Amino acid sequence: MHPIPAPAGHRIKNKEMIDPFMFFPDLGRIEKMEFAVHEHLGLLWAKLTGLI
Repeated sequence: MHPIPAPAGHRIKNKEMIDPFMFFPDLGRIEKMEFAVHEHLGLLWAKLTGLI
């Protein structure tokens, strides 16, 4: 097998009004940050191992 990596699980950004509470972490934003960190670590690993 030779799978081809492809992005999945896209998140669509809702149009939100800017409010003071958006600068404080909540569960939803922490979860989005976790997904972003996971994706960036995966890209870094792929570059280090020569897959990209």
